Amino acid sequence: MHIPIEKPFNKHKPPMYIRDFMEGICEKDMEVEKFELYIYSLNDLIERSQHQIKEVSTQLCHMVLNLDNKFDLEDLQRIRKEALAGILVADPKRVCEFLANEFYSEHYTVSTRLEILDVIVIATGRLNTTPLPERNSPAVQEIAASEVKNGGQQEDLSWRQIVDDRIEKKTRRFSTKPKGRSVKIVAASKLTDIGGWLFYPFIEKYDRKIRTLDMMESDSMILSHLIRAVTVVCQASANCPMGTKMALDALGFIHSLLHHQEKVVIRSLIYSLPVIIRPLLPHIEDDDVILQRVLATRQWLCDVIEGRGDSQSAEGACVVLAMIQKQMSDVMDAK
Repeated sequence: MHIPIEKPFNKHKPPMYIRDFMEGICEKDMEVEKFELYIYSLNDLIERSQHQIKEVSTQLCHMVLNLDNKFDLEDLQRIRKEALAGILVADPKRVCEFLANEFYSEHYTVSTRLEILDVIVIATGRLNTTPLPERNSPAVQEIAASEVKNGGQQEDLSWRQIVDDRIEKKTRRFSTKPKGRSVKIVAASKLTDIGGWLFYPFIEKYDRKIRTLDMMESDSMILSHLIRAVTVVCQASANCPMGTKMALDALGFIHSLLHHQEKVVIRSLIYSLPVIIRPLLPHIEDDDVILQRVLATRQWLCDVIEGRGDSQSAEGACVVLAMIQKQMSDVMDAK
């Protein structure tokens, strides 16, 4: 005999629409039962309300990011990350810009900035496994053709110019467009058309010092998480039309940090390199900048092995150097 699971009684009704949640969660003197009901129904509500979210995406994002855990719910941080990732998937461009601006705002703590980077990683995984609807429709084909024609550069051109300028300032040379390479189009996910929005806004101001954030000095833990997030986005975008360009820009970002002294940053750089370099190796013979950057990367890994880093970093550098050597050999053998 089947005995149904009895749900705890709650005199409050769950929100039916996104705007119901936004209005209800802001009530003064809210009871703990209603707060829990609203929080635990949030992710299902976001999943059901993708079109509604686009109308209020940044407002909802700000509200969720700043939710006060006034009743000490154990799951609030996890629910908040999943909710923010769901909002980002529903409206990637606006939400990515908003989260990047908040990330570099003075008004957040270290834990909130790390949470934002975790959201980028979670959302990247979701977008990469979400197929584009009606990929063969004329509208989608027109967008894809335009991206290929423009080298994957459309609305993020201003970001890339800023990023290129900043990285060039740090490294003294930077190529804004790899030479002699073809764009490879594969089966598309939702990430295909918006990968740059997860990437460029977050490395645009990485070297900027503000009152509560200095990643080049005191906030090395945040910088190491940023490197991880950039690496995840690049790996997921490797087969996108703009994937090679993103990888080259990411390698420029990595190279501007090779003289950082903090162990946690050095280790993050080491483990990011195989992922970022892999899509560039097929073009190594055609592009002098890629060749020079790969050679400089190998030399830096050798320096770490010979004593610049600690023993754990040296061990990781050995493994990564061997991986890069094998990747290069595989590319050469394939030719």
